[in-house]
Amino acid sequence: MAARRRPLGAASPSSSATLQRLNGDTSWLLSIPFPPRSRNQTPDSHNDDDDDDDQEERPRRYHILIDPWLAPTAQTDGLALFSRQTRVVPSCFPSIRALASHLRALDPRHRIDAVLFSHPFTDHTHPETVLDARDVLADVHRISTPYSVHGVRSLLALPASSKAKGSDLVLSPTGAPLTLPDSPGVQVSYLAAKEGLSPAWKKLHGAVHISFPCPATPPPSSIGATPTTHQILYTPHGLAPTSLPPSLHASPSSSTGGQRILLHSFDRQSLPLVGVVSSGMPNIHALDHVWHPTAVLSTHDEDKRAEGLVARLIQRQRYSVQEVEDCLGAHVVVRSLGVGDVLEVPP
Repeated sequence: MAARRRPLGAASPSSSATLQRLNGDTSWLLSIPFPPRSRNQTPDSHNDDDDDDDQEERPRRYHILIDPWLAPTAQTDGLALFSRQTRVVPSCFPSIRALASHLRALDPRHRIDAVLFSHPFTDHTHPETVLDARDVLADVHRISTPYSVHGVRSLLALPASSKAKGSDLVLSPTGAPLTLPDSPGVQVSYLAAKEGLSPAWKKLHGAVHISFPCPATPPPSSIGATPTTHQILYTPHGLAPTSLPPSLHASPSSSTGGQRILLHSFDRQSLPLVGVVSSGMPNIHALDHVWHPTAVLSTHDEDKRAEGLVARLIQRQRYSVQEVEDCLGAHVVVRSLGVGDVLEVPP
């Protein structure tokens, strides 16, 4: 599984799905190619703009923006005296609008198709980033979890409009998967934290599971076979293995045959009275026994300029890429991507 740096937002030259890190914290761009159009497929049997002659060589891609904190402004939880954090490394793009424009410049068919807001906290649902892009977000599918939906709706306050192309999607607290509109079979589900170890635990330690079929075209002999499925488990604060539903338990040689990518904090952080805020490497090791990721990417570990009471009280145990690799073994790809770096998901 290759990680590389290339021009910001550049489309993959292959048919691989990609994950691009947009900031040093936990903003990502997931890019999933549509399956190549078959030779006997009619032009109107796919999505819009499929009449391009180069569709087979360069398929349209479905873009999901995850937890955008792109504006350079700080994030504050409540009052600045309580917690205020400022990113040190600039994001790839200063705004959602800039990212959307760049994608269109690369390919007129490309756009931000969906935005995922995983948590209610302002480093996941960043007010300045969101408010600056209200018109852009009106035309994309906005995906919220049961905990983030109130904050997202309060920020956007979008008027009902028949011209808006987007939709307001809320993931079920039961974990039922939602198939994203207009997507190449992308399913998203929310995995709630079942443990009640502190009042904030359930808000912090949920996860979002994303699955999508491998974009590679199956050979003629396998027509009708179940497609290979890639999976992403996005849990920046750490979902405990006891909250992972049995349907997602896997073996090292899972029958889906696809990649299983875990986005998780490497560092373990805790606060007095609150308890564990980010579960870090020990929880990655625990998840490895039940979900068996093929790759683990560090997220939400950025060293930000922190102020306020939380900055004084938080305790942090750091884990390096080498320590995570040594814990998991050589069969798992472990990466800490820099801002702008891309992980290509092999078919």
